[in-house]
Amino acid sequence: MSTADKQFDIRDYLREYLFPHFLCPGCGHGIALRALLWGIDDLGIDKDRLAFVSGIGCSGRLGAYIDANTFHVTHGRPLASATGLKLARPDIEVIVITGDGDCLAIGGNHLIHACRRNLNITCMMLNNEVYGMTGGRYRRLPATIATPRRRPTVTMSPCSTLARWRRPPAPVWWDARSRCKRPV
Repeated sequence: MSTADKQFDIRDYLREYLFPHFLCPGCGHGIALRALLWGIDDLGIDKDRLAFVSGIGCSGRLGAYIDANTFHVTHGRPLASATGLKLARPDIEVIVITGDGDCLAIGGNHLIHACRRNLNITCMMLNNEVYGMTGGRYRRLPATIATPRRRPTVTMSPCSTLARWRRPPAPVWWDARSRCKRPV
């Protein structure tokens, strides 16, 4: 059977001995992981030429389930670590799996600089909007919420912020909450 005829089987990309998973019922992170792995399968990327970098939080733990080269790094630093990895090994595909807290709060500057450097790193930010691993503090994204003292927060929009750093080829950023689909 040729690879074109072969059906996608997610088990080819997972460390099955780590299951059952830790994700909460109703969490969309597993769906996002399946879509990512399906895309990797469609592109025909060899697992030996693939490196996943993940940070802290629910989304950061997804890397543990992927049967490839994976790196679990400190909070807010997956893009900085991925930059170093890509500079040291430009021949491999580097994919960052990160969450809104890891990527937009403590790692916000690293996100902007990774875009500015344009190193051909793929970043998949999973936005659960709650900083779930820290007990649900208020978040950094635009919303109609306030701080615990009911004072409005000044927040950043990932779409408009990253659009300033757009360089070809432009990936697409989709934020379902604000319904924006813009080149980054």
